[in-house]
Amino acid sequence: MQKAFDEIRKSENQLRAIINTIPALAWSARPDGSADFFNRLYLDYMGLSAEQALDWGWTVALHPDDLNRLADYWQSVLASGEAGEIEVRLRRFDGIYRWFLFRASPLRDESGKIVKWYGTNTDIEDRKRAEDAVRASGRDLSQIIEAIPGLVWCAAPDGEVNYLNRRMLDYTGTTPGAWEQLGWANFLHPDDVEPTGRAWSRAIATGHTHAIQCRLRRSDGVYRWFQVLGEAACDSEGGVTRWYGLLLDVDDRKSMEEALRITEARLSRATQIATVGERSASIAHEINQPLAAVVASSHACLRFLSAQPPRMAEAYEAAESIVRDGKEAGEVVRRIRALFKRAAVEKAMLKSERCHR
Repeated sequence: MQKAFDEIRKSENQLRAIINTIPALAWSARPDGSADFFNRLYLDYMGLSAEQALDWGWTVALHPDDLNRLADYWQSVLASGEAGEIEVRLRRFDGIYRWFLFRASPLRDESGKIVKWYGTNTDIEDRKRAEDAVRASGRDLSQIIEAIPGLVWCAAPDGEVNYLNRRMLDYTGTTPGAWEQLGWANFLHPDDVEPTGRAWSRAIATGHTHAIQCRLRRSDGVYRWFQVLGEAACDSEGGVTRWYGLLLDVDDRKSMEEALRITEARLSRATQIATVGERSASIAHEINQPLAAVVASSHACLRFLSAQPPRMAEAYEAAESIVRDGKEAGEVVRRIRALFKRAAVEKAMLKSERCHR
C-alpha cells in the first residue's frame, strides 16, 4: 500500500514539475469556478503567492476595465459546461498590463459531471499590437484613398469592379449596390462605351496597363472627360490578383486644349490672311509699275500723234515703250501664276547691260 502511495505522490510531483515548467500560465478551478491551483510561472507573473491567488484572489491582477466582462463570461461558461476562451488584460508583477487569451476546458467524471476546470493563459500582447498596427495602417490607407483628388476603384482579376471610393460614389450619385447592378458602362458617354470596353477587355486579357480617356456622367447628368488608369497586382507567378485604378478629371485641360486649338487655327488663318495681303500688295506693286509705264507711254504717243504736224518718230518710240512695258507686265503675271502653282523655279544667267555694251 505504501508503495502505491509513493508511486502516486511521485506521479503528482512529476506532473506538478511539468505544469510548472511549461511556457504558459496554467491553472485549475473547482466546479464552481473558484481557482485552486496556479503554476509557478503564473504566480511569478502576477507577483502573488499561492495563498493570495487562490479562490478569487487572482482577480486583483485583472485590468479594471476587463473585470466585469470576464466575470460575466466565466459565469456563462460555467452555466454551459462547455469550453470557452476570452481575451483580457492581466497585470504583471511590475504593474504593466498585457493581453492574454484565457482558455478553459472542463474535466468530467464517468457520469458526465464536471469535477474540475483546467485552463491556460497565453500572452497575446505582441499579436494584439500587430493587429492594432494593421488596423491603424488600414485606417490610414483608407483615409489616404478617400483623400486622393481622384476617383479610385478596384476590380477582381476578371475585371468585375468590387470597390469604389467615396469620391466615385459622390460623383456618380450612386451606391455600391446600384453601381454593381447598373454596371460601369451605364455611366459612360454613349460614344465612349465601345472603345472603353474594348480597351478594358484587352487589358484584362494581357494584364497590361489600362489607359484611356473617356467621358463619365456626373450625378447632375453632365459628362466630363477623365483619364482612366488601371494597374494589375500580380502574384509571384505573374497571375493577376487584383486591379487597382484611378480616374483623373481632365475636362478642364481638354477644354483648354480645344480653346488653344481654335485659337491657333484662328491665328493661322489671320496669319494667312495677312500673308495674302502682303503678297497682294507686292503683286499690285509689281504689276502697277509696268502698267503705269504703259499708260504714260500711251498718253505720250497720243500727244505725239495729235501734234501738227504729227511727230511720228516720237510716237513710234512711245509705241515701242508700250509694247515693252506690256510684255514686262505679262511676265510679272506669268511669274505670279507659276508661284501659286508651285512651279519649279526658273534659273537664268544674268548679264550686265553695261558689260554687254
